[in-house]
Amino acid sequence: MKQKEQDYADFLNKALTSTDQFQPQEAPCRNNWSGTTWPGKDTTVWDTGYPTDALRLIGVKSVSHGEEMTLHPRLFRSHLEPRSKQMTTGESIDWATAEALAIGSLLHQGFHVRLSGQDVGRGTFSHRHATLIDSLTNESYTPLDHLVPEQKGFLEVASSPLSEEAVLGFEYGMSIESPRRLILWEAQFGDFFNGAQIIIDTFVSSGEVKWLLQSG
Repeated sequence: MKQKEQDYADFLNKALTSTDQFQPQEAPCRNNWSGTTWPGKDTTVWDTGYPTDALRLIGVKSVSHGEEMTLHPRLFRSHLEPRSKQMTTGESIDWATAEALAIGSLLHQGFHVRLSGQDVGRGTFSHRHATLIDSLTNESYTPLDHLVPEQKGFLEVASSPLSEEAVLGFEYGMSIESPRRLILWEAQFGDFFNGAQIIIDTFVSSGEVKWLLQSG
C-alpha cells in the first residue's frame, strides 16, 4: 500500500513539475476567425463613421412598422414621432436613437447583432423599443430586421431570465464563435451586474490572454 501511495505521489509531482515547462500552442484567429488580423500598435484612432444618408435611412426604418399592426397610441407620441423628427432635423439625437443607428449600421453592412438581458426589447425605462408589440395580437416586430431588401445582417433580441451568471456565460460562448456577430448583454440594473462578475473576470476581460480566444 505504501508503495502505491508513493507511486501516486510521484505521478502527481511529475505532473506538477511538467506544468512549468508546458507551452500552449498559440494559435489565435482560428476557425471562423481565420483571416482576421491583429491591429497594429500604431492604430490608436478608429474610423467608426457611417454615411449620413444611410444613418437617416436606418433611423427612419427603426420606427417603421406594418400598417396592419395596432400599436399603443402613447408609443407614437413618445417614440415613433420624435425619432422621425430627429431624422428630419438631425438634431436632439437621444441615447436610444444613437444606439439604434449604431446597431443598424452593423446590420446594414451584413453583420449580426444579438442583444440579451432582462426586458431588452422594450428597454428598462421604455427607451429602446427595439421590438414593437401589436397591442391586440401580442405579435412582435423588429424594425431593424427590415432595413433593406435581401438584408443579410439581423438583430436578435433575447429577453433573458434573472440568472445573470448563466446568461452571460451563454452569451460569451456565442461571442467567440464568429467575428461577424456582435453579442451584447445588458444588466437591467447595476446590482444585477454582480451576478455576472465571475464570467466577466474569468472570461470576458481576460479570455484572449488566458484562453487564446477572441470575443466578437
